[in-house]
This record gives sequence, structure tokens and C-alpha cells, in this order.
Amino acid sequence: MSPRKRFVIFLTAVVGFILILFLIFGKGSSNTPKKTDTKKTNNTPSSLVDYIDRDSKVILTVSGRINGDDVHRQIRITVSPTDRVAEVIQGYQNNVIKTQNITNNRQAYDQFMRALARTGFSKERKSSLKDERGICPTGQRYVYEIIDNNDQVSRTWAGQCNAGNSLGNAPLILQLFRNQITDYGKFVNGVNL
Repeated sequence: MSPRKRFVIFLTAVVGFILILFLIFGKGSSNTPKKTDTKKTNNTPSSLVDYIDRDSKVILTVSGRINGDDVHRQIRITVSPTDRVAEVIQGYQNNVIKTQNITNNRQAYDQFMRALARTGFSKERKSSLKDERGICPTGQRYVYEIIDNNDQVSRTWAGQCNAGNSLGNAPLILQLFRNQITDYGKFVNGVNL
């Protein structure tokens, strides 16, 4: 092979290599997403207050200490634009043994959700603990959920032993939910968490 042919082959290989690099790393590549391509284009809310005018509800579940199924109790409070529901749950299989249902309205829900947003209810931090099972065995665990159009869009949790993935203010969140239930103290009278 002549030196000229070697040079042409070498030059073709170099130009081809440069073109491949340019396509992979080049700024002008049509495969590189533009900043506008990465923005959310769906109607997914970005904060808790964005759920106020949607078909949404928020749920707080307080689980008591880990003990026998027959004596284990949980309290679940669900607040939506139309209802405020409190439930006492027996055992680990979610047996509802007592319920109180109170009507709600959009204006009250608006106020509640705005107050809840200020507590950090939907804020999440990284945690190696994926869920609350088995955590704080002698204390309480709090699970915070946001449901939108019957889909769970957020689930965070905290424990009395400073565990969890929630950045929310647990005592304030608990108090806000309790305040939604008329005569909460009477409703939970005798419930041992």
C-alpha cells in the first residue's frame, strides 16, 4: 500500500472519529435536550397547596407501640374538601373498629391545607429506612399521605425516635389533624397507642 493511500485512510479515520465525538458530546447535537424539554408538561402539582382545588385528600396515620395484634391500635384521620374522617384501627390488618365522619367544605379545606403546607407535611428527606415497620417499637410512628384522584402521590413518615423520611414538624402536623375532628378527645377516649 502506498504512503498516499495510508494517509487517506488515516485522515478518513481521524475525521470519522472527530465526527463521532462531535455527535456524542457536541453542543449543537439534535439529541441534546433543551432546557425547555425538561420542564414538567403535565398537571402534576408541585406543592401541597396545589392540591386544594383538585380531587385530593390528606391522611395522617398514627401507629402505636409494637405489641400484640389484639391490643395494637392505630388512629387514621383523613381530610378532604367534603369530609373529615377519624378511624380507630385494631391490629396490623387495618380492622376499623370505630369511625367518626364529619362534613367539610372547600374553604375549610383550603385553610387546613395552607396551614399543613407550612408544617412541611409533604417535604421529604433522604433516608436509608424505606418504611416505618419495626421502627420506634415502644413509641409512635406517623405516616403522612397525599391522595390525588385516588392515587397516592406522596407518602412520608416520622417516628418518635427521630427516624423517618419526613421533614415535617410532627407535633404540629399531629395537632392540626386532631383539630379537624370535633371532640377528638372523646373519640379516642380509651384508645391506648
